[in-house]
Amino acid sequence: MTRKLYFDDSYALEFEAPAAPLVERPGATGVVLPATFFYPTSGGQPFDTGALGAARVVDVVEEDDGGIFHRLEGDPGAGPWKARIDAARRLDHMQQHTGQHLLSAAFVQALRAPTVSFHLGEETCTIDVELSGTARVGEAEALANQVIAEGREVRAFEVDPSEVEKLGLRKPPAARERIRVVEVADFDRSACGGTHVRRTSEVQLVKVLGVEKVREQARVEFVCGLRALRDYGVKHELLKGLAAKFTTAPAALGAALDKRLDEAAAQRRALEKLEQELAAFEADSAAASAQPVGGARLLVRAVEGRSAAYLRALSGKLKAKEGLVFALGTAQDAPAWIFGHGPGVELDLRPLWKEWCAAVGAKGGGQADLVQGGGLAAGTAAADALERAASALRAALGGGR
Repeated sequence: MTRKLYFDDSYALEFEAPAAPLVERPGATGVVLPATFFYPTSGGQPFDTGALGAARVVDVVEEDDGGIFHRLEGDPGAGPWKARIDAARRLDHMQQHTGQHLLSAAFVQALRAPTVSFHLGEETCTIDVELSGTARVGEAEALANQVIAEGREVRAFEVDPSEVEKLGLRKPPAARERIRVVEVADFDRSACGGTHVRRTSEVQLVKVLGVEKVREQARVEFVCGLRALRDYGVKHELLKGLAAKFTTAPAALGAALDKRLDEAAAQRRALEKLEQELAAFEADSAAASAQPVGGARLLVRAVEGRSAAYLRALSGKLKAKEGLVFALGTAQDAPAWIFGHGPGVELDLRPLWKEWCAAVGAKGGGQADLVQGGGLAAGTAAADALERAASALRAALGGGR
């Protein structure tokens, strides 16, 4: 069993480790030390990294027998070894984990919403809380940041399981042996084996980035400390850049965006009206060029430089033409296709469409007189796909291929 020195001092970043034999694990080589300040993955908090002698420590795992395996890259050399823990990673984990305790306690005190699970990720952290609505999440965030600003003491201590009940822990532990408790003065007590700062002010800031519903719970994404400051910096520069593009002050950017969005919506409506008018004109012109086939008239056309919306508008006009069968396609970034026919044509397009889609790599569906979809297999030209459609429709109308 390895003695967990990080329980005694989360700030220790260097120590001397006695020589120990290299041991093999599946896909890994490393050492099990008699005592270590390296934190193994546990309780939602990731492992420490660093160096052991000349080797890199790239993973730390607590094994079933209580030993802590340090996975190494490279040869550590002859022991004893100087061990060095990655200071930035350790501080980051301390800030995120202590910040999580503060935020989870704030959710309980402000919203009576206990935390179900915690994950400390590479970029952001999440907690799942028993919360039905998300409107008041800001109250918990504000309370956590108030406690941070007050610089309250954070301490860890061990207790016997018999003492747990009188401590009023935020979440009762499952352990039956001595229990490590992390306490934020006059605010929170929680069973925890992680690394933490000494005062809440060292967390600097807790910022909620987003909330989403996950089954019957709310998943709260957040960052603390230097992560929060980096997040602010990135978003501040982004906001300044956007404000400059809109030639407005950052505080007025929302109103400027609303104005541009309203203008864009008006332009789209005007464009749609023009497309409808153009589609009506083009439908008459295109129908006049349709070729007689088996008692009907067949039109196959590639519509260039137009949107899928225009294609649908054009098909709507063509579908009103007596005795007309048509196939339309547009080879834009996302190819779109519509087959249809007007009154007076007895033809179910669905079987033909299904066979054609399988041949050219398109997808979609519809009704007997109108089918539509999109897509095209790699290496298949839009012109070839339309020619295949024309051949299939001629055959279906009794005009041969």
